[in-house]
Amino acid sequence: MPDIISYLQDETDLTRRTIVKILKGIEPRVLRYFTINPQAFIESCMDVINLQKRLFIVVGVEYERVDDYYDQKRIEDEDLIGYLSKRLVEASKSAYSYTVCDSDVEVNLAREFEQSENISLYTKLPSWFTIPTPLGTYNPDWAIMYKKGDGEHLYFVTESKGTVFDEALRPIESGKIKCGKAHFRSIDSRMIVALTMDDVYEQV
Repeated sequence: MPDIISYLQDETDLTRRTIVKILKGIEPRVLRYFTINPQAFIESCMDVINLQKRLFIVVGVEYERVDDYYDQKRIEDEDLIGYLSKRLVEASKSAYSYTVCDSDVEVNLAREFEQSENISLYTKLPSWFTIPTPLGTYNPDWAIMYKKGDGEHLYFVTESKGTVFDEALRPIESGKIKCGKAHFRSIDSRMIVALTMDDVYEQV
């Protein structure tokens, strides 16, 4: 049988003591798969451990505000390219005459942004508008100006692939959202997860 502890130590950079503690915590009914297919079991352990290491970094992630990072002129200079289809929404509160949407969820959101008295301005964010995170870059979907009693506030909205519940998201996606929220807090803004305006109303 292969030396599972040495192998995992090389592939995860954890100490032998930590790896032994992890292996002791595995249920016996799962651990028995090591005798059936040792290599597959070791590789699965490696994947799980390395994923949890990456997610653990997210817990303490912090962002520090620096000089303006995003160049507004990039948005102004970019051509709006789209096709006449059901996913092209006519806009009166956006920087462009039409909003090009990638899904039916985005179409519905754009229409609700247009109809909401609380939203004075919104835009679909370009793909290059990303946030660096320990889990890879993250691209929020929208930026909105929301009118409240004390004035207008900038919010960033992400649709999170069709669910507003963190526990239903894949761990990497959920971790990126946590980083995104931390990022925007550092610039006195907020990121919210929303699929409809009702979700927006609940979080602003």
